[in-house]
Amino acid sequence: MTMKSLDLRGKLPANLIALLREISLISQGLGISSFVIGATARDLILGFGYNIKSPRATRDVDIGVAVSDWSSYEQLRKAFLESGNFSETRIEQRLIWQAAGRIVLDIVPYGAIESPKGQVAFPPDGGFVMTTHGFSEAENQTIEVIISDEVIIKVVSLAGLGLLKLVSFVDRPFERDRDVQDIWFVMKNYLDAGNEERIFAENGPYLDLLKNFDVELTGARLFGRDMAELLNEET
Repeated sequence: MTMKSLDLRGKLPANLIALLREISLISQGLGISSFVIGATARDLILGFGYNIKSPRATRDVDIGVAVSDWSSYEQLRKAFLESGNFSETRIEQRLIWQAAGRIVLDIVPYGAIESPKGQVAFPPDGGFVMTTHGFSEAENQTIEVIISDEVIIKVVSLAGLGLLKLVSFVDRPFERDRDVQDIWFVMKNYLDAGNEERIFAENGPYLDLLKNFDVELTGARLFGRDMAELLNEET
């Protein structure tokens, strides 16, 4: 069992709190489920949660949004723009938040909007296609992260992050070398991210991992098992 919640009150930069709060309020106001993915999720859990700093910084925030159709997606995108704190870019799913510093926001739709399952083709001509395999599975194991006294957001777990980055790399292996770097970084530090006690739990299900124990390799094996628990036949 991986972590269910993480308290980051007093640990995040003010501008990141403000952006995550705005994302949460707008999406919840429209009844749309959203969760943080990508390098920001990596940094929230490992960097701010466990003081494990990534060698690769990010100025982007990526979110997955569960929407039923393109009308719902456009309604969300319009709400972001009408807040007055976001501007458009030439890329359909990308906005720029500029209320307190410039942060790129990428919005990835998934769920009933997928056609065929595992893909979304952006209108008007469907020329831009994104792979969304694993998003629904990752959403089933998100972490509630407390960012302030008033705001709790959903963040993909490290296992879910690994799944999404593996899918992303397989989809475009010659463009997504950073995904492999992030998988390696999570794998290398997995035990130190609140998972070591699971290995040593008396009569626990992971006692076999103590044989030939090595912090990084054992953590990698546990990481793989946690990822496997997310998978269904399709993924």
